[in-house]
Amino acid sequence: MANNMKPETMLMSGVTVDFPYTPYPCQIAMLARIIKALQQSKNCLLESPTGTGKTLTLLCASLAWQQKEIEQFRMSTPFNENKDNATETQTKPTPVSRIFYCTRTHKQLEQIAKQLNNTVYKDKIRMTLLSSRDNYCIHPIISRGPNKSHECAKITRHNHDRSVTQGVKTECGYYERLRGKVANDFLRSFAKPLPRVFDIEQFNDHCQNSHGVCPYYTSRLLINDVQIILCPYNYLIDPRVRNSMQVSITNAIIIIDEAHNIEDCARESMKFEVRKYDFEQALQELCTNQKVLDLAQIKIAELVVNESGFSSTQEPLSSSHLTSSQRESAHRASGYSEYDELNDDTDLLDHLRIDQHGNQHETIPETNDKVTS
Repeated sequence: MANNMKPETMLMSGVTVDFPYTPYPCQIAMLARIIKALQQSKNCLLESPTGTGKTLTLLCASLAWQQKEIEQFRMSTPFNENKDNATETQTKPTPVSRIFYCTRTHKQLEQIAKQLNNTVYKDKIRMTLLSSRDNYCIHPIISRGPNKSHECAKITRHNHDRSVTQGVKTECGYYERLRGKVANDFLRSFAKPLPRVFDIEQFNDHCQNSHGVCPYYTSRLLINDVQIILCPYNYLIDPRVRNSMQVSITNAIIIIDEAHNIEDCARESMKFEVRKYDFEQALQELCTNQKVLDLAQIKIAELVVNESGFSSTQEPLSSSHLTSSQRESAHRASGYSEYDELNDDTDLLDHLRIDQHGNQHETIPETNDKVTS
């Protein structure tokens, strides 16, 4: 608990920082370092014991810097007396640095939202919280199923298909109502305004009961119209997720909370599974392709011999007429019946010339070829 819950305003390197209470000395030091790093567009690594208010410090410093950018932009933009143009300008997001606050779990994101709600900046900014379909799906049937992500992707991909499968329409009304809408419909709706700061449960409730739209796609719709975006690590680290979400981090302020977990997250994002069956199928395909190539090599060699004046009917194709690679192809071709099926681990390793220690051995070239005339 802070010693004094009265809000305090500080001026740090020309940036006015509003803090919800009198900060501890360690928080003042962190605020100063963060502001300096933002001014110089550099990285900043902070380490502080648990309970010293790192989250609140990170939020207040970055939001204070962002508010200064917004003020500078407004001062540099001349007032437009043309009402039509002015209205159009107001609907566009202010071109300032957006804040991405990343955590390892969705539960931690909700804690960040609660901390954000304790700052004086909660009434000055808009936010969105990116999460998975597992947390955001409100479809009456799919939300109760075991594979929400797959079913949601399928039903939205074929949303225009009005056919009925097993008594259920292959469409999502929440997604359909979102089509054609813009972020301003939600951010600036006077009848049913979206809360400026919210958690997953509040966002689901608002989207379903106030607008009847899909929370998952609405959270993505808001990305370019808010000042701060809360999301898990992989939304930025994994390029596949980042591209699918169409998230741009250009000129952004990126905060990675508990960054010691970033290595595990990066490893998890790039992890994939390969089964023994996959190797066997790949090897079988390679063997088939090699067989076709070897037989083609023999045919080419026969044509070359015939063009050189030798007749295959008069004289059999001998090793003297073949190059070393063609001789190797002929040698492999003679044993195809034996290697057409590889079902055993030992056969697989033997065929790849891998011993019990995992070492691969090169093919020993034949040295006893005799020249025949």
